[in-house]
Amino acid sequence: MPSLASKVMRCQEARWPALILGLLVSAAAAEPVSKQGLSFSGSFRSRFETLDGEFRRNRVGSDQLLTLRTDLRLDLSRERWFAQAELIDARAYLASDDTPLNTTLINALEPVNAHVGLRLGDDEAAGGVLRLGWQTLDLGSRRLVARNRWRNTTNAFLGASLDWHHATGSQTKAFAVSTMNRLPNDRAGLRDNDIELDDASAERRFVGLFHAGEGLGRPLELWALHLDEGDAPGAPSANRRLWTLGFRVRQAAGRQAWDWELESAVQFGRARATRLPADATDLDVRAHFEHLSVGYRFDAALEPRLALDVDYASGDADPEDDRFGAFDQLFGAAVGDLGPRGLFGAFNRSNLLLVGGRLDWRLPADVDGSLRIRQASLAERRDRWRGTLLGDPAGAPRDLGVQTELQFRWRPAGKHHSVAGGLAWLAKGAFQADPDVGTNEQGDSVYGWFDLSLAF
Repeated sequence: MPSLASKVMRCQEARWPALILGLLVSAAAAEPVSKQGLSFSGSFRSRFETLDGEFRRNRVGSDQLLTLRTDLRLDLSRERWFAQAELIDARAYLASDDTPLNTTLINALEPVNAHVGLRLGDDEAAGGVLRLGWQTLDLGSRRLVARNRWRNTTNAFLGASLDWHHATGSQTKAFAVSTMNRLPNDRAGLRDNDIELDDASAERRFVGLFHAGEGLGRPLELWALHLDEGDAPGAPSANRRLWTLGFRVRQAAGRQAWDWELESAVQFGRARATRLPADATDLDVRAHFEHLSVGYRFDAALEPRLALDVDYASGDADPEDDRFGAFDQLFGAAVGDLGPRGLFGAFNRSNLLLVGGRLDWRLPADVDGSLRIRQASLAERRDRWRGTLLGDPAGAPRDLGVQTELQFRWRPAGKHHSVAGGLAWLAKGAFQADPDVGTNEQGDSVYGWFDLSLAF
């Protein structure tokens, strides 16, 4: 295995050194550059992460990775129309020969926004914005559709979207887009941080309607999403043809007050169990997910908030029947509910039950932190631990272990720069002790990360 010193040298000698690019653009200005409706802004983030104690199939030992993300954005605004161009350069260095590289970590020099927009409506109380072209999407809690923030790369789409705000204060969003196949997606291309334009295909269509307003005296969100996906050249799929219907209702947090959130979605349609080209069996999908959080913020110096969180995502109860019960989280962000991603990413929103507590606090020196402890279990014993390829079709122990997370972030007042870091410890449960699930029989997993973000 190459030494850490040799990996650092390879990082420094790499073509298109994103670290130098990020430092240059971050030093260019302290505030967005704007002139006659034209503005330029950007950010740079470097993150070092390390993992000791693998939990995925056929992987042992420890790993480390340095990820760099540079974001450059140009906006042109006129009275009735506007245009936006945004490039994200996401790269990874210090990888070992067997580091599990993928397109959630690497997507070099890729446009994620390249669209024109039109402002609609004459009344300030009601109107909308129409966007055409490459764009990112955020819906509600971001559990199903998100512009990824913690992850090194982000989801982008090609098509049209309409945001409409009503006179009542409610908002509606409609969109019809093609999903992107992030490229390169081969091992050699990812390792070399190759530059290749992502592919949008008519075989991957995603449409949706989202509404946020008031209901039952509380903020209420409703949505209907439809994904129609087929195999494309170089991009095999599970041929998902899924409808996802759901709602979210919540009570916002306040000092010396209770807050709560309930979100639920049902999913139905047709899909295949895997993306393997040989898998040609369409299955009936019946799946669902729920998130419940109840918390209380105390009126104290550190503004502590104590909460109970429950996350449930259905699994496939019988891998041998003609139904598929594993929930698909679509294009959602997992960080927050399920834990950090990157080299870690122990849990997906599928075949999972997470129950635990959370403590958040804020320090006077612009520092906030959190501690989370959660018990993880399989929702269905005969389904896999999604994301790890581990499982036993005959039935495995449900107990995946206890995940503990501690993290902090320092963001100086009035600035967009930040320093953040954290630790995650997965104390493995009875599932990993079962020889029939294919586990690598290692001990607990410990993950650490530290990042520096600069913005202008």
